[in-house]
Amino acid sequence: MIVLPSIRVPVRPIARGPLRLNLRSMLGDGAAFSWMVGIGETYVPAFVLALGLGHVAAGLVATVPLLAGSLLQLAAPRLVRAVGSYRVWVASCAAGQSASLWLMAFLAWNPSWPPSLVFVAAAFYWGMGFAAGPAWNAWAEFLVPKRLRALFFARRVRVCQSFILLGLVTGGVLLRAAPFGLRATFGLLFVSGAVARLVSALLIARQTDRCSREPRAPSSDRTSAFPWRGSGARLVFYLMCVQVGVYLAGPYFTPYMLTKLRLPYFEYMLLLSAAFLGKIVALPWFGAYAKRAGANRLLWLGGIGIVPVAAAWIVSDSFTYLLAMQFVCGVVWAAHELAVFLLFFEAIPASQRLRLLTWYNVGNALAMVVGALLGAGLLRWMGDATSSYLTLFAVSSIARGLSIVALPGAAQRLIEAAPVTVRALTAQPAAGSTARPVPVAESRRGRAPSNQTAV
Repeated sequence: MIVLPSIRVPVRPIARGPLRLNLRSMLGDGAAFSWMVGIGETYVPAFVLALGLGHVAAGLVATVPLLAGSLLQLAAPRLVRAVGSYRVWVASCAAGQSASLWLMAFLAWNPSWPPSLVFVAAAFYWGMGFAAGPAWNAWAEFLVPKRLRALFFARRVRVCQSFILLGLVTGGVLLRAAPFGLRATFGLLFVSGAVARLVSALLIARQTDRCSREPRAPSSDRTSAFPWRGSGARLVFYLMCVQVGVYLAGPYFTPYMLTKLRLPYFEYMLLLSAAFLGKIVALPWFGAYAKRAGANRLLWLGGIGIVPVAAAWIVSDSFTYLLAMQFVCGVVWAAHELAVFLLFFEAIPASQRLRLLTWYNVGNALAMVVGALLGAGLLRWMGDATSSYLTLFAVSSIARGLSIVALPGAAQRLIEAAPVTVRALTAQPAAGSTARPVPVAESRRGRAPSNQTAV
C-alpha cells in the first residue's frame, strides 16, 4: 500500500449523511481486510509447513493459487454485469474469501482431512480476491467524490498499514505461545481472519449500491487483446522478468527460516515486520524523490537496489543481521513498488490501461509461478540442504540483475502529489510485501479513470 507524503489527513469529519456512512464503512472495510491479510493470509506458507507438506509445497502455495485467481479475473467483468450490482458482487467475493479461511481453519483442527485441500482453499481465496478488484474500483470511484479522494484514501491507507502490521504481530505472538497446540493456533489465526473478512463483507453491504452498468463495466473486447507495443508493454515485460527472478527464491525464504535456521515463529514475524516497517519509513522520502526526479529514475534506483538483497542472506545467519537486512530490503522494495505504480499511470495511455493492467495481473501471476517452479526444480536437483537454499538465493540475485537489461525508459514527466494505493497481498521475507494494481473501469462518458486502486 503506497501513498505520497504530501497528503495531510484532516482531523475533522470529512462528510455527513449517506456519504459519511459510506466513507466510514470503507474505512472499516479496509481495516478488517488488512487485519485478515496480516494475521491470516501471510501465515499460509508457514501453515503448509506445519501440515508436513514440505518446503516445495510451502513455496508453491504462495504462487500457484495466485495464477488461478488472476485467470478468474478475466471473466469477472462479464459476471459483474450479469449480477447487475457492484455491492452484491464485491460483498459476495469478500464472503467467499472468508469461507476459504474457514476451510483452512477446519484443516488445522481436523488432522484426518487431506492436507492438500489447503491448495483448493488458497486458490478459491485468491480467485475471490482478484475477481472483486475491478468492480470495487469502479464502485469506489462512484462512492468517493473527486474532491475528497486524496484526503480519504490517504487516511484509508494509513489505517490499512496499521492493521496489517498489527495482524502480523498478533499472529507471531500467538504462534510463539501456541496455547492450544501449533495446528490449533493456526486455526485460531485463520478464524480471526475469516471473521474479519466477514465483517468487511457486512460493511461493504452497508454502502450505497450502484448498478454495474453505470459506469459501464468493461466489455470483453477491452480485455481480450494485449497491447503489445508502447512503453506500457515494455514496462510489463520488465516486471515479468523481475518476478521470475524474485520468485526463484522468494517462496522458499519461509521454509529456510523455519526449517533450516529453526527460527521461532515470533522471530519469523519480526523479520516480516522489519521489511514492512522499512517500506513505511522509506515511502515519504521516495515519494518526494519521485516528485522531484521522476518515476523513471526511481525505478532504476529500486531495480538496482533489489538485486543484492536475496544474496545478502548468504553473508550471515545472525538474527540481528537478518533483521537489519530485512529493513534495508523493505526500503529498496519501497522504491521499486512506488515507481512501478506511478509508472502504470504515467507510461500507459488511459485507452490501454484497463486491458493492460488486467493482462498484467495474469502475466504477473504466471511469472511468479514460473519462478517458483524453477526454484522448486533447483531445490529438488540440489537436495534439501542449507547450501542448496543459499545457492538458490544467489541465483535469484543473478536473475534480478539480468532483468535490468529490460528496464524501460518511460514516464519522463514529474509526478504530482496524489495518493496511489495498491492491494497488498502478503508480507514476504526478502520482498517486503507483494502487491498488485487493480484496473479501473472508464465511465461511458470517456473520462480518464481515477488513479485510485483497490486496497
